[in-house]
Amino acid sequence: MPRKKLDRVMFAARTDPKTPELLKQKALERGFVYGGQGATGEFLDAIASDKYVLIDKEIWKSVLQLCEKVSIMEMSEAKKPPTNLSN
Repeated sequence: MPRKKLDRVMFAARTDPKTPELLKQKALERGFVYGGQGATGEFLDAIASDKYVLIDKEIWKSVLQLCEKVSIMEMSEAKKPPTNLSN
Protein backbone atom coordinates (compact mmCIF):
# COMPACT_ATOMS: atom_id res chain seq x y z
CA MET A 1 0.00 0.00 0.00
CA PRO A 2 1.52 3.37 -0.96
CA ARG A 3 2.34 5.91 1.71
CA LYS A 4 -0.39 8.49 2.33
CA LYS A 5 0.63 11.92 1.04
CA LEU A 6 0.34 14.63 3.62
CA ASP A 7 -0.87 18.13 2.82
CA ARG A 8 2.51 19.70 3.53
CA VAL A 9 4.80 22.27 1.92
CA MET A 10 8.53 22.79 2.03
CA PHE A 11 10.10 26.16 2.72
CA ALA A 12 13.61 27.37 3.30
CA ALA A 13 14.90 29.87 5.82
CA ARG A 14 18.34 31.36 6.32
CA THR A 15 19.49 30.54 9.84
CA ASP A 16 22.62 30.06 11.83
CA PRO A 17 24.21 26.74 10.81
CA LYS A 18 23.44 25.29 14.25
CA THR A 19 19.73 26.22 14.23
CA PRO A 20 18.30 23.19 12.36
CA GLU A 21 19.92 20.76 14.80
CA LEU A 22 18.88 22.89 17.79
CA LEU A 23 15.28 22.92 16.53
CA LYS A 24 15.36 19.12 16.15
CA GLN A 25 16.59 18.82 19.75
CA LYS A 26 13.94 21.22 21.07
CA ALA A 27 11.23 19.37 19.14
CA LEU A 28 12.38 16.01 20.52
CA GLU A 29 12.55 17.37 24.10
CA ARG A 30 8.97 18.57 23.78
CA GLY A 31 7.58 15.34 22.37
CA PHE A 32 7.46 16.19 18.67
CA VAL A 33 9.01 12.98 17.30
CA TYR A 34 9.21 11.36 13.89
CA GLY A 35 11.50 8.48 13.01
CA GLY A 36 13.26 8.70 16.38
CA GLN A 37 14.28 12.32 15.78
CA GLY A 38 12.78 15.69 16.55
CA ALA A 39 9.92 16.50 14.18
CA THR A 40 10.87 20.08 13.37
CA GLY A 41 7.91 20.60 11.02
CA GLU A 42 5.36 19.52 13.66
CA PHE A 43 7.09 21.73 16.23
CA LEU A 44 6.97 24.75 13.91
CA ASP A 45 3.30 24.00 13.10
CA ALA A 46 2.49 24.00 16.82
CA ILE A 47 4.26 27.33 17.31
CA ALA A 48 2.63 28.93 14.26
CA SER A 49 -0.86 27.79 15.28
CA ASP A 50 -0.44 29.00 18.89
CA LYS A 51 -0.77 25.46 20.26
CA TYR A 52 2.73 25.91 21.64
CA VAL A 53 3.71 29.28 23.05
CA LEU A 54 7.23 30.66 23.27
CA ILE A 55 8.02 33.53 25.59
CA ASP A 56 11.07 35.71 26.04
CA LYS A 57 13.54 34.27 28.56
CA GLU A 58 13.64 37.49 30.63
CA ILE A 59 9.84 37.52 30.90
CA TRP A 60 9.90 33.86 31.99
CA LYS A 61 12.46 34.70 34.70
CA SER A 62 10.19 37.50 35.93
CA VAL A 63 7.21 35.14 36.06
CA LEU A 64 9.24 32.60 38.08
CA GLN A 65 10.40 35.30 40.51
CA LEU A 66 6.80 36.45 40.97
CA CYS A 67 5.69 32.87 41.64
CA GLU A 68 8.45 32.48 44.23
CA LYS A 69 7.35 35.72 45.96
CA VAL A 70 3.72 34.61 46.04
CA SER A 71 4.73 31.20 47.38
CA ILE A 72 6.86 32.79 50.11
CA MET A 73 3.98 35.12 51.04
CA GLU A 74 1.55 32.20 51.21
CA MET A 75 3.96 30.20 53.39
CA SER A 76 4.46 33.11 55.77
CA GLU A 77 0.67 33.61 56.01
CA ALA A 78 0.19 29.91 56.78
CA LYS A 79 2.66 30.13 59.70
CA LYS A 80 0.82 32.99 61.37
CA PRO A 81 -1.45 31.98 64.24
CA PRO A 82 -5.18 32.44 63.63
CA THR A 83 -6.46 35.86 64.73
CA ASN A 84 -10.09 34.91 65.35
CA LEU A 85 -9.83 32.43 68.22
CA SER A 86 -13.16 31.69 69.90
CA ASN A 87 -11.79 31.05 73.43
